[in-house]
Amino acid sequence: MNELLATASWAQRRDGWIEIIRDVFGLEVYVPFASEIGLHVDGVDWSGVYLPGLDLLVEQSRPEQFTGRRRAFALRDLEGTPELVMDQVAFDSLSVHEICHIFQDTCKAQIDHPPSPKVKRHYAVDVRRMISHRVSEFTASVEVPAYYWHEIDYVRILLHVAHRISAVGVELDDSEMFGHSQYSLSPLAWYRHALGTEPVDRASLPMRLAVAGDPPAAFMQLWLDDLKNHTPEARQARCEIKAATHTEEQALHMATFSTEWSVVR
Repeated sequence: MNELLATASWAQRRDGWIEIIRDVFGLEVYVPFASEIGLHVDGVDWSGVYLPGLDLLVEQSRPEQFTGRRRAFALRDLEGTPELVMDQVAFDSLSVHEICHIFQDTCKAQIDHPPSPKVKRHYAVDVRRMISHRVSEFTASVEVPAYYWHEIDYVRILLHVAHRISAVGVELDDSEMFGHSQYSLSPLAWYRHALGTEPVDRASLPMRLAVAGDPPAAFMQLWLDDLKNHTPEARQARCEIKAATHTEEQALHMATFSTEWSVVR
């Protein structure tokens, strides 16, 4: 096990992950627990969440820890949450899952521009409202595919990141990193086999370059085969089943945030 993770408490383990992300990827991040940034998550069905701009909640709730704009992901509190059973391997695998969402999003938006105080206030309110809902409510209301935000680019990034993290002595679990049945996709092991030696061959490259260009043909074909389970007809059938369990008011409320919701697991 990596010595940075040989700690007694979940908070210390979280802090160890911040150092590992810095050491392995040269990336500075915030990793707050939900309670530390005022997120009310009773009854939600996710364990971690990444949103662009989540660092603004750190600035608002933990100003003494805020040292400037940077990417952030939040984790469910484990202390005092008996319904959330998680061992250390699961915790580490979840952390890798959220790190990959950061890399997935890195090239899409810059975070250096300081928003106005008014924008910060509105953003904080909207984010807290979004995160307080179940992921299943969102996917039912806006009819997104089950793999939403876990597309082929994400799977490729995940395999590269997992390779680098495993190389520094961290034990990971495929099923905890990538809930393939939840996304109606093939198991991660199948994608790893299809990607071949790419993560090894490109291990010395910055992540942006390591996942540049077309993936191997077998990797792309596996993805295309998986998409056959996500035809409009199949997707509509799933949405109808999900929507039947929610009121129209809930669906409309969740749809309000459809363009802003980012990445949850």
